Amino acid sequence: FAAIFGIIWLWHSVHPVMPTNKILKYLYAAFLTAFTATIFTYPFIQAHFGIFPIYGIIGNLVFIPIFSFIIMPLVFLGTICTYLGFSIPLAVAHSIYNYIFKIAEHIANLPTPNITPSAIPNIAIIMIILGLACLIFIRNNDKLKYIIARHLNLVLCIIFVTTGIVIYAATPKPVFYISNNHKLIGAVIDGKLKFNKSHDSSNYFAFDTWKTSNGEQTGTENKLLPKESGVYKVSYPNLNIVYIQNFVPLSKNIASICSDSNIQYFASYFDINSEKCSPKIIHNGAVIYQNGKIKYIPFNRWWHNPHE
Repeated sequence: FAAIFGIIWLWHSVHPVMPTNKILKYLYAAFLTAFTATIFTYPFIQAHFGIFPIYGIIGNLVFIPIFSFIIMPLVFLGTICTYLGFSIPLAVAHSIYNYIFKIAEHIANLPTPNITPSAIPNIAIIMIILGLACLIFIRNNDKLKYIIARHLNLVLCIIFVTTGIVIYAATPKPVFYISNNHKLIGAVIDGKLKFNKSHDSSNYFAFDTWKTSNGEQTGTENKLLPKESGVYKVSYPNLNIVYIQNFVPLSKNIASICSDSNIQYFASYFDINSEKCSPKIIHNGAVIYQNGKIKYIPFNRWWHNPHE
């Protein structure tokens, strides 16, 4: 819907100046359409996948005409022909599809196919969407009421989009992550995430989701945090966090950890309770910021957008 609204706005309201040459006109129209669709769908892509596909416009320029003018007519024709026992159009459509699928894989495997910004807070995404919504309601009409509405919508678009960008830029990134079942932790060391384990089937999505939140490329090697005698200690300026997964290190160190005033947060795979240690014990999935602020993540889709 976002892509369609953007394309309708482009051709119905903007009326871009087109080249006189027919081939250049077609190529320019295809580029503008793909570019507009990419911009209008980006907030939703960023919200759900945390990426900006660099080669998305190239892919659209290559594949949309092929699907629109070759594959779809062949499928339509082939659907009718199959009732007559003639399936060649469908076979040709299938072969063309397989061929362009290989081209798509080649494009996807080009260097740096995606930009991975850090996670955008939902409120920032809402602001940007409102700005784009104001933009598509701009109408080119010489009547006074349309002139006023056009300038008002343009001002609102700039305000909403700018507000979203400022919120995004001002939102700090977490430096420590812990899953809801306390089996997996991640800590940002020298700008990169490291984990207590390289893989975990019960927290499969957390690795790439946390990397996306930190602005890292996904699908990369999961590097391990150092530990000493089963104790993970992560230190930042004025912030120290300890995590212990196994029972023996926990039983040996819990007393000293609870009495150490330099440790602000303590987590373990085991459900632990201590009146003396209660303020620093983490009981649920959470993210922690470098200023010491902690946000607990609801169990329902806890892995999605840790900024919220």
